[in-house]
Amino acid sequence: MSNSSGSNKNLKKPKRAPKGTSAAAGASSKDGAIDPANKSKRWTFIQNDLESALEAWDELEKSQTVLSPEEEQFEKIKTIIGQLKDKLSQF
Repeated sequence: MSNSSGSNKNLKKPKRAPKGTSAAAGASSKDGAIDPANKSKRWTFIQNDLESALEAWDELEKSQTVLSPEEEQFEKIKTIIGQLKDKLSQF
């Protein structure tokens, strides 16, 4: 089977770290120190990723607070039953 570039546009080979660097630690110098410019880029990426996750979380929380009419009625009934229990416990 031939691997044509047209049929596999979305398949990309993972980039390899240059020799002398660690893929897990990012680009580092030969003495093991992390390049400050690369470290800054990584922290910026992490911060942006966390901000987008927080925004998605907020959107999910907003959508979860919307109750169906049946759920609203159920919550009202639970509240009324709780109030009745409190009144009965007084006797």
